[in-house]
Amino acid sequence: MSGKNSFLTPFRLRLLLSLAIGVAIGLAFGLSQKPPSSAPDPHFHSQIPRQALITDRQNRLNLEWMPFLDRPLEAKTPVLLSFWATWCYPCLAELPEINALARDFQDLGLRVILVNIDPSEDLEPARKTAASSTPDIPFLWDKDFRFSQELQVGQLPYHILMTGDGRAYARWFGGVNWQAPAMRNSIKSFLEKPEALAASLQ
Repeated sequence: MSGKNSFLTPFRLRLLLSLAIGVAIGLAFGLSQKPPSSAPDPHFHSQIPRQALITDRQNRLNLEWMPFLDRPLEAKTPVLLSFWATWCYPCLAELPEINALARDFQDLGLRVILVNIDPSEDLEPARKTAASSTPDIPFLWDKDFRFSQELQVGQLPYHILMTGDGRAYARWFGGVNWQAPAMRNSIKSFLEKPEALAASLQ
């Protein structure tokens, strides 16, 4: 492949296709966002650091670098990473449910982190959307798709339930009904013994 066309990797082609579909659906539904307060978002972190990428042979993620969290992640801390974009209608539709999930399972230790992959340099729409729909959840910006590509995110929404030391328990893509009893029971089972369940999948 020549250097001129190297940008169009299979991952980026899938992402561009998802972008086109998301924009079309968004226009069809006539999405509108209520402008929230313009106050700075204390949960926002501008970019995924390099040390977050998978580096060891066990395919674990390094989540210890997240300095903006109100308390550090421990190895047994259950974490839900949710990848989303403002052009993805299913992503926008489920954000309030994800916020409710984070609130409902907070006492069981669940930490939810949103990962935005909007390609635009203007993050204001993403920040406004997150502040309005998920005010209790911090979010990151995967500026150059390194994090998403490392995790093989090919469709949005995309979610990974894992332990704080990066061991994955479950992955979902496409719209998810976070209020369904079966889904909530599955997550609750993981929250009650995250290390054992994640280790069983290694």
